[in-house]
This record gives sequence, C-alpha cells and structure tokens, in this order.
Amino acid sequence: MVYRIIVPGIPRSSRARSRSTWMNQVSSIAESVCTSPLEGDDLVIDITIYYTGLPTFDNDNVLKPICDALEGVCYHNDHQISEHRIRRRALKGFSGSIKDVSPELFEALKRGDDFVSIEISRVSPSQEEQED
Repeated sequence: MVYRIIVPGIPRSSRARSRSTWMNQVSSIAESVCTSPLEGDDLVIDITIYYTGLPTFDNDNVLKPICDALEGVCYHNDHQISEHRIRRRALKGFSGSIKDVSPELFEALKRGDDFVSIEISRVSPSQEEQED
C-alpha cells in the first residue's frame, strides 16, 4: 500500500506562526486519501517540495510538522517511520522526466503552482537488501 498526497502551497517550518493552519490542511487532504493508518514500523515517507520561488526554510524544519500532521491518519505514530527523504525541486524550467508518476503528481506538475508531494509506503524487501 502506498499513500500519495498532494498538498497545495509551500510547507510551513516548525517555527512558522502559520504552522498549525498548514498542518490542518495536510491532515484534511490526507484524510481524503488514506483509508486507514498503515501498520508496522518499517514505513518510508518521501517528501518533495515543488516551488516557484526558492523557499527560505531548511528542509529539516518542515519534516516534523508534516509527520505530525499525518499521524493518526496515514500511520498511528511517527515512530513507525524508519526512513524519510525530503527534497526541493524548482518548477521554473522543470526538465525532470515525468514518466512513471502518479496521475495526481502529473496534474499538480501541469498546474505549475507550488505544492508538496508526499508518499508513504513500507520499506520494500529490495530496499532492505541493499542496505545490508
């Protein structure tokens, strides 16, 4: 099972005043995607921030608010996350390959507005073998 969530706008850092409003938006969108919290302690969260203007925050400062917003919706507790990836990609001049992307991500890229793509899945057996 993989949950794919697209959240419009730029994420708020753990220090931003508007953090709780943005976290509520993330939770609300996640509730429309996630049918039930994932089980297990081998979850991976993969976050990509697509932006039109370079964000002024550090990536690590947006990870915690995103994980907290998804807690109880996509998974029971963020201690279930064994791996996380977070990166930023500029939309202006975007030349990345768009093959093998979800329809939701494809549509968000076509719009060209700032957004955050979040994928939550289990660690695949092939990933575990590569890390050993």
